[in-house]
Amino acid sequence: MTTHPRQQHDLIGHDAAEQQIVQAMAGGRLPHAWLITGSEGVGKATLAYRFARAILANKKNAKDLSVDPDASAAKLIAASSHPDLLILERPFDEKKGRYLQNIPVDDVRKIAPFLRLTASQGSARVVIVDGAGTLGRAGQNAILKILEEPPENAIILLTAESAAVLLPTIRSRCRVLKLDRLNEVHLRSIAAKHELTENLDFIINLADGSASRLLRYSACEADVLYQSWCEFLRQPTSPVLRMKLAETWSGRNNDDVYYTAQEMIFAWLQRLIAAKARGTLPVPLLPPEIAMVQGVYAQLSLERLLQLWEDLRLQAGDADHHNLDHKIVLLSMLDKTANALAA
Repeated sequence: MTTHPRQQHDLIGHDAAEQQIVQAMAGGRLPHAWLITGSEGVGKATLAYRFARAILANKKNAKDLSVDPDASAAKLIAASSHPDLLILERPFDEKKGRYLQNIPVDDVRKIAPFLRLTASQGSARVVIVDGAGTLGRAGQNAILKILEEPPENAIILLTAESAAVLLPTIRSRCRVLKLDRLNEVHLRSIAAKHELTENLDFIINLADGSASRLLRYSACEADVLYQSWCEFLRQPTSPVLRMKLAETWSGRNNDDVYYTAQEMIFAWLQRLIAAKARGTLPVPLLPPEIAMVQGVYAQLSLERLLQLWEDLRLQAGDADHHNLDHKIVLLSMLDKTANALAA
């Protein structure tokens, strides 16, 4: 089980970004709005909470944003009960057992009255909008109105995978911090901290610079999933095997397994497409894949792989948008892959 960013005190691999915040705090001219961008799982929310802790703990003129976990502000934030911190993120739908696709605009409208209140424990009130890229147009316009005339002593922290998904007028009113993907050294440091050792090279390769994927792939035994994927590639025409994989990978109320399986398929496709574009064969990730590099993979054309990529991405996007059954979605993806291999 991974630690929620509000409870995570260590930030690995983003010292330069943190120092920009430290210098702004020390200079006494702290921008009221920040946009933290970067790919999934690189530490955007962790940095936002780290920033919020430092602000709410009245930490100034320090070398970094670290706050003692036993400090009052840190404890309150970890418990989601700090009166001067408002968190907006995609709500969890108890009936469907899934997170909603967007942050509701009604939640965004809570920001303005919250910021108008006087800080109860410090000199500022802080809002974190984690996943601002999921805001609809109405939600973004509501944020924009606040950014145009921000209350005094207010700090608004937005996180998004890309600044491009937000209105240009929002971006222009924020100090933008772009976090790079974590490198192998960073990921190995995170793995050591969490005592991850099994098939670590494979997990790091598949994680593609993301700490959250590293931890999730380890917990979901992504190497075992990938071995079963290789088994499917050896006999894609077997409907029994496809049904078995769809059943196993659907996660049985465990979204982590479902999304890990999906991402594993897309990572496999990306490797093959990149290799075909270079005119080479991909390096096998696990021993069961060695034979297929010279066999199945060599027979696939770049055109066929690109078409399969497009088909599967559309399928996955529609599934999330319409909240489709995971097993049916995976079975369809396996069927499409089998057809592409047999073409």
